[in-house]
Amino acid sequence: MQEIITAAKTFMTDVLFKGIPKLLIAILVITNPKHVFETPLFILGWCMMGYGVADGIVAFMLNKSRKIQKELAEQEALEEQRKLEEQKASEEQRKQEEQKAQAAAATTMEIPTSSNNISCVEQEHEIEVEPE
Repeated sequence: MQEIITAAKTFMTDVLFKGIPKLLIAILVITNPKHVFETPLFILGWCMMGYGVADGIVAFMLNKSRKIQKELAEQEALEEQRKLEEQKASEEQRKQEEQKAQAAAATTMEIPTSSNNISCVEQEHEIEVEPE
């Protein structure tokens, strides 16, 4: 039973997509033979125009996407450059603060002015040598 259904579908497909177009072409050739030579060129011309329009649309879309990608790349580069500049500025600010802190610490340190405040501890070490 399944084979009969498959055969019927195949037959209908062949009739619809092969038989009817051949029949229409035969009727056209018999009724107006002049159009037989013009029709393929007419169809090819319209197909070429459709292809040209589609190709133009694709080219336009590619160009637009390239521009967008270029703008995004430039924007990312500017953001990276801005971040680097901010890091440099923060590092310089941190260094300046450290220098100010060091300068403040140096001015607040007490420096001894007399030799009485300085104490030195000297130790003598004896070295023992064992006889051989």
